[in-house]
Amino acid sequence: YNIPSNKKNFEFSYSYESYLELHNHNYYEFSIVTKGKMIHHINDEDKIVKENTLLLLRPNDCHYFTVDNEKENFELFNLNVSIPFFTSFLELTNKELYDAILNAKAIEIPIEKTSSIYFSNFISKTSTMFQNNNYPEDILTPIFLDLMSIIFHYYQNPIKSQNYSRIVINMMEMLHNKNNFSCTTEELVKRANYSYAHVNRLFKKETGSTLSKYFTVLRLDYAKKLIETTSDSILDISISSVFSSLSHFTKLFNSNYGNTPAKYRKNWNTIN
Repeated sequence: YNIPSNKKNFEFSYSYESYLELHNHNYYEFSIVTKGKMIHHINDEDKIVKENTLLLLRPNDCHYFTVDNEKENFELFNLNVSIPFFTSFLELTNKELYDAILNAKAIEIPIEKTSSIYFSNFISKTSTMFQNNNYPEDILTPIFLDLMSIIFHYYQNPIKSQNYSRIVINMMEMLHNKNNFSCTTEELVKRANYSYAHVNRLFKKETGSTLSKYFTVLRLDYAKKLIETTSDSILDISISSVFSSLSHFTKLFNSNYGNTPAKYRKNWNTIN
């Protein structure tokens, strides 16, 4: 592992085999599994980390990584970022995100295959420079910005960016799936083989909302986006958002947003 010196904001390195010593860093580390898979032992938890996964390790994270057996291999790209630079960047650009990163249990983010290929290509093209340790630091700045854009996007996801329990995450993902808008919450809970009373109690404890209320607000928000971005009729939007009647939809919309759907669209078009 390379440690950014006082004169450098970034260093990068590669890992191709297990690192068995439990350790932490005096920098932030982005690690991307670009090939294969490994077992990541972090903060007393063991996780199988597969290809196309981004890890963000903070200075207080204690970890090491291994493989299931000696025949398995992986490729891990590491970008090390100095604490002063990382802290300054986040505090200037997004203080809330910085707080979320510090308070998260662990940060493990699936990324698009195209992103993983991009970083893998960077590895192959820069391996000589890395070995000779003569690369210009500026070459790593766009890599850092690309990685931060993945982090930004991930933390905009209202489901995965929170420390919800697995049951609540499963239910939220089902509720957010538009194909399930025509289902009742009872049907979705039954489909997931959960107890409705238990899930509803857990859901309210973690989100502050019952399953039914959350689902209604979610569909109203979907309808609001259609009002803002399409010319569909209010009736068609009501049907698309799966409300029982236009009058029921109008009443709920007015209660949540302080205007009927028609007035909301008129005001929105006037402002924008």
